[in-house]
Amino acid sequence: MYKIDLPVTRCLPGMVTAEPVIDLTTGLTIVGAEQILTDTIIQKLYKFNYNKICVYVGPWNNIWNVAPEVIEKYEGHRKELKVILDHLTVTKVLDIKALKEIAERMQLDFNQNYTILACINMIRLADEYIYTHSINVALLSMLMGKWMECNEEMIEELILLALVHDVGQERIPEKVLNGADGFACDDYNQMTKYIRYGYEVLGEIRHNKMEHPVVSQKLQNIINIADIYDAMTAHRIYRKNQSPFEVLELLQNGVFGQLDPEILMTFINNIANYYVGTFVVLSTGEVGEVVFVHPHCVYRPIVRVGDIYIDLHVQHHIKILQIA
Repeated sequence: MYKIDLPVTRCLPGMVTAEPVIDLTTGLTIVGAEQILTDTIIQKLYKFNYNKICVYVGPWNNIWNVAPEVIEKYEGHRKELKVILDHLTVTKVLDIKALKEIAERMQLDFNQNYTILACINMIRLADEYIYTHSINVALLSMLMGKWMECNEEMIEELILLALVHDVGQERIPEKVLNGADGFACDDYNQMTKYIRYGYEVLGEIRHNKMEHPVVSQKLQNIINIADIYDAMTAHRIYRKNQSPFEVLELLQNGVFGQLDPEILMTFINNIANYYVGTFVVLSTGEVGEVVFVHPHCVYRPIVRVGDIYIDLHVQHHIKILQIA
């Protein structure tokens, strides 16, 4: 957890004070350290004319104020998908009906973009990676489908395919999946191929060969990008997670091979704006707030540290290490 001086106007219920707030006139403690902020406490701070207080930053639900029931729905979808994929592994039969029900509910439950990104960044279960990753890729693909102005039928198809895109990973060599040294570029290109392998696996399941959706190149390209983004921002045994800004830079610089340029730039330009207001750890050791994203260079935003504004597009020697 990181500490930062935050304007009272930016404080939200649920945040935790890192230091006591003292009345400078009487010397009395107004709010103690390690105190969970409530609406009442925040209003109290306004009355004492406090501009800033020291709070812990980090939890995404404190930044985007995600309701507990949203997290519960996410967990519910993950558990349901686990049952479907485990059943597929054992029986080689994909329950298309159950999968469609999840896809339909996901569209209803996650109709706000901020909610989707908050869940993706908040919930990272190492022991349930495949199922969490599949849900995340489906949600990101749904977002991209909206940004690409796909119709409802295509978006539902995107979600369905993304939910099962990992079923082909059994064809990827184990040394690539679990390599202790991370991925070489060629390894990652091989990893992205398992989306196509996944479609082949589905096609090999004769019981359902006429029931699963037809795969188009556009849908595959969308899922490719969503898959890379979520995989690289997730912490794995063989490597630390990378910050969203670093992954966006790698994507734009073509590190992961040839990706559809129109879809890629639509994704990069849209998703970066949702990180405005988040707190980041800089290579200087400072913690600051992302306040502006450059349209021409989204992965080098302007970060406010205290009263100082640091333009990372100008100060190239400073980098974002991670989301705080």
